[in-house]
Amino acid sequence: MAVRKPTPEERRYFEKTAARKAAGPSSGKTLAWVLEEAGLISQDMIKDLIPEEESAQTLRHALVSQGLVRDDDILDALAANLGLEKVNLRELKPTPDLINQIEAKHAIKYRVFPVRYDDENLWVALIDPLNIQITDDLERIYRKKIIPVVASEDDINRFIKHYYEGSDITELYASAADEAIQAESKSTEEELYANIDLTGTPELDEPPVVKYVDLIFKQAVHDRASDIHIEPTKTGMTIRFRIDGVLHEVPAPPKKWQNSIISRLKVLAGMDLAEKRIPLDGRIKLTFGDKKLDLRVSSMPTIFGESIVMRILDQASVLMGLEDVGFLPDSVRLFKELIRSPNGVILLTGLSSCAASQLFTAGM
Repeated sequence: MAVRKPTPEERRYFEKTAARKAAGPSSGKTLAWVLEEAGLISQDMIKDLIPEEESAQTLRHALVSQGLVRDDDILDALAANLGLEKVNLRELKPTPDLINQIEAKHAIKYRVFPVRYDDENLWVALIDPLNIQITDDLERIYRKKIIPVVASEDDINRFIKHYYEGSDITELYASAADEAIQAESKSTEEELYANIDLTGTPELDEPPVVKYVDLIFKQAVHDRASDIHIEPTKTGMTIRFRIDGVLHEVPAPPKKWQNSIISRLKVLAGMDLAEKRIPLDGRIKLTFGDKKLDLRVSSMPTIFGESIVMRILDQASVLMGLEDVGFLPDSVRLFKELIRSPNGVILLTGLSSCAASQLFTAGM
C-alpha cells in the first residue's frame, strides 16, 4: 500500500509547528510550576490540595474556591511567565465577523473565544493557555497563526455560551421583540392580554405577551442573570439583566405592551392587580428543565408606571453546606462554634449577589 507523501505546504507547516513546540514559551511548563515561580503557592500546598495525577484546571479551581489565590493573580502569573497578553473580555464588543472566525463546534470543543484577527493571525482567549495542542489543532484547521491570550475562565465560558451555545434562544428573544414592535399597530391592549392561563402546557395561540414574558425568563436564566429590571420610560420600556454585577440592556417591546407585561408579572407573582400606588412584593416559582428557580418580585410606582425588579434564586445553589460555600476547614470549625454560641450577634454583610443568603441558609 502506497503512503502519500506530504505536500510542500504541509511539510512547511509541520516543520514550523515542530520548531514552535521546541521553542514555545509553554514547553514543559505546568500551572503549578508557573504559580510556584510567581511565589503564589508552594509544593506543600499543591500536595495538600490535589493528587499528582489531577489536571491544571483542578488545581486552579481548588486554589480559587478555597481563597488561597485570586483568579486574577493566576492570570497575571500566566501572562508574565508565558509572555502572553491579558485580556478583559467584558470590555470586548464582538462583531459578527469576529465571531465567525471560529466555528461554534470548535469554540465549544476547545473552550476558546476569538479576540481579534487579521489576514494571517488570530488571537484567541483560552481557558488553558498551557495546552499547546489546542493552538496546534486550530492552526491546522484555520491555516492561521493562533496567538493565545489569557482571560478569566468565567468570562470565556459566558461568552461561549452567549455567542455560540445560546444563539437559538438569543435569536428567538430578539425576533420576539421585533415582532412585538411590528404588531403594535395591529392589536389592542385587551387582545394582547386576554385569556391568560397559568397552568398546563402553553398553547400555540396564547397571547404574545405571555410568550414574551416566558422568553424574558428563559433569556435571563440562559445569560446567568441575577436580576431582571423592567423600567417604564416616557417613550417606551427598558429591560435590563444584571450579569456579574453589571446591568445589560436587552431588546424591549413597544410602550403599548407596558401595562400588559406588568399585569402578567403581577398575576404570576400573586400581587394585587388593582393596587398601583404603593410598593408590592411577590414571588414566582419557575422550572426550566432540571432547574427550580425562585423569583422575588418587587414593584414600585413611578411617574411613567410601575417598575418591576425580579431577583432570580436557584434553589440548588442555596441548599449548600458550610463546606460548599468556600470556607477553609478551620473557618468552618470556627463559624460552627460561633453560631452555636448562646450569646452574641453575627452580621452577614456584602454587596448584592455576594452569596450572603447561601451562607445564612448553610448556617441554619
